[in-house]
Amino acid sequence: MLPGFLKCFYYRLKGQTIGKHVHFSIGSLLIAKEIRVEEGCSFGFFAIMVAERIHIGKRVRIASFTFLSARELAIGDDSAVHEFAFSGIQEGPHSVLRIGKRVEVGALTVINPTMGVIIEDDVGIGARSLILTHGVWQSALQGYPVKYAPVTIQKGAWLPWDIFVMPGVTIGQGATIGARALVTSDIPPRSLAIGIPAHVTKNEREYPRSLSFDEKQAILADIFQKYAEYAVYKGCLAKFEGTGDSFLVVMGPRENPKGAISYAKPAEEIVNQRNITSVLVSLTSIDAEQGRKLEERGIAWIDLMHEKRSSHTNALADDFVKFLDRYGIKPIRV
Repeated sequence: MLPGFLKCFYYRLKGQTIGKHVHFSIGSLLIAKEIRVEEGCSFGFFAIMVAERIHIGKRVRIASFTFLSARELAIGDDSAVHEFAFSGIQEGPHSVLRIGKRVEVGALTVINPTMGVIIEDDVGIGARSLILTHGVWQSALQGYPVKYAPVTIQKGAWLPWDIFVMPGVTIGQGATIGARALVTSDIPPRSLAIGIPAHVTKNEREYPRSLSFDEKQAILADIFQKYAEYAVYKGCLAKFEGTGDSFLVVMGPRENPKGAISYAKPAEEIVNQRNITSVLVSLTSIDAEQGRKLEERGIAWIDLMHEKRSSHTNALADDFVKFLDRYGIKPIRV
C-alpha cells in the first residue's frame, strides 16, 4: 500500500533496477528475484506480477486489476496490458510469457503460459480472448486427450475480441483472425481465418490487398481531414487545407499558426513555401540525410513508407502519431 515513489525507493534498495518516471499505483506489486523496469512505465491499481525474473521495457502500461504470473515475464517497449487481464495457472520450467514491443493485450484476456507463450512485436489481442498451452481434465489412462504445447503469435498478427487459441498453435506473421474464432491449428502468415474451428478464407495472395500510391494518398488525406476535426473537437483551432496531391492541418490562427502537419509530393515544397510546418509526413522514403536536415530545421518527420519517425519530436507530432494508431499505423521512433 506504499505510495509510488516509496515503492521505487524500496525496489532500488533491494538491488532491483527501476528506471526514471516509473509510476506505481496503490496496491500494485512486483514479486520476483530479479526485476528490471525501464523508464516511463506505469502500473495501475492492484496490478500484480509474480515471476522469478521480470523485465519490463520502456513506456509499458499495466492497467489496474491485472495479474500476470509465470516463471519468466518479459514485456517490450510501448506495450500495454489492459484491465483484468490474467496469466498463470500451471507453472513449470517452460512457463514463460514473452510479450514484444508495441503489443496490446485487451481487457479480461486470459493467458496460460504453462508451456510458454511468445507474442511478438506489433500484435493486437482483443478483449476476452483465451490463449492456452495445456488442455487436460479427464484421465489420460482412460484414453482421454491430454495436450501440452507452446503458443506463438508472430509479428503484426491481429486477434480481435473473443479469440480462443488452443495449445500448440502458431499464428503467422501479419495474419488476422475473425472475431470469436476458435484456433485449433496453425494459421499461415498474411492470411485471414474465421470460424469455429478457424479456417483460412483468404491467403497471402489475397490478404491484405495491395494499394496503389494514389489510393494510399487518398487514405492519408482522409486521415488528415479527420485529424483536423478531432483537434477542433478537443478544443484546438485547426483547419484542413488540401488539393489533389498536397494537404496540411494548420493548428492555431491562420495569421499566426502554432504549427502544422503537412504532406506534399514532393513533401518539402510546403515546408519551404510556408516555413511554419513542425511535422512532415511522407508516403515515400525519408533517408538518413534528409531526416537529419529536417531535424536541423526543427521539423519532426514521419516516414509512412517504412513506418518510422524522427527521434526529434514535439507535442504535435506525438499527438498525430497517437491518432495514426486509430488506423493501425504505428511509426517507430529511430
